[in-house]
Amino acid sequence: MDGLTHALLGATLAQLPSPRRCPLGPGQRLGVGALGGLFPDIDYALFPRWPLEFLAYWHQGPTHSLLLAPLWAGLLALVLRLHPALRARCRELFLLLFIGILSHDLLDALTGYGTQLLSPLSAVRFSADLLFVIDGYFTLLLGLCLAVLYRRPGRRVVLLPPLAYLGLLFGLKQLALYQGGAPVAIPQPFSPLYWQLIDPHRQRSLYLRLAPDPVAVLVSSRLGYPGWQQGYQAGPGARWQPYGPSSADPDWQAEVAQAWRHPALRPFRDFARYPYLYRLERHEAERCVWFSDLRYDWPALPASFRYGLCHRAGGDWRLYRMRYLSERRQRL
Repeated sequence: MDGLTHALLGATLAQLPSPRRCPLGPGQRLGVGALGGLFPDIDYALFPRWPLEFLAYWHQGPTHSLLLAPLWAGLLALVLRLHPALRARCRELFLLLFIGILSHDLLDALTGYGTQLLSPLSAVRFSADLLFVIDGYFTLLLGLCLAVLYRRPGRRVVLLPPLAYLGLLFGLKQLALYQGGAPVAIPQPFSPLYWQLIDPHRQRSLYLRLAPDPVAVLVSSRLGYPGWQQGYQAGPGARWQPYGPSSADPDWQAEVAQAWRHPALRPFRDFARYPYLYRLERHEAERCVWFSDLRYDWPALPASFRYGLCHRAGGDWRLYRMRYLSERRQRL
């Protein structure tokens, strides 16, 4: 999830312990909880140096582990207690930081990325495919909860709206799976009423609209993606589209197969759950083969996970990535 949502959730949950158990003020709880909610994404420091390996193997690994959460909370608590006002509050700091870190780990596991909750004992990624990485409705509900709890700490009942929203998402996901007859449903940006259905056995997918969402249409248009809604189909007549890491163009088939099997692309192959051929490019004497993952592909928006190999006739393949929300490429 995005950093704002993580910070809000950590700060919100930090208001729940009773004053007897945690005699810190609402402002202190807010800051410490938000820090715990943000901390696991400190692993992003590795992204600029090794972007593909980071996404494939390291991100949402040790810093997102439930098993290591007490360690990170303890280390952060020792650092924070250096502040004179917090010197005697190590136990309380540990509690709030631990809650915030756990909230981050479990929230990420609700998205489609996949979180290594049992790292370093296991590299298995847990993913509920329930929340998109940015969900304005969920973030707004958390903000309202925090506003109430900041004035009235300990009122656990105010958490019911965001929990009910997660229940609604689960129900909408089951409805999408039922309507499409697919084994996989991936949440989409802007609206809980829009889903991507994937049938990995037949390597086909479709974008499904359960019902119109005028708020999502307005938001997508304001953000510069007015054609977003047109990419989603409604009703039993929705048509599936094939996907996969191959090429129907006979002039490219050998190069696509060679690029897909290239050792430099191994981290992409290890990470991608639903890989497909994103683009074939020819720049004068250079030819490029690009791949992406359906989890990061949406109508009218540029895919965010795009890696490719380029070469000249008789030359070696070179690995590139496309920058987020851009067509600019960067050599790795």
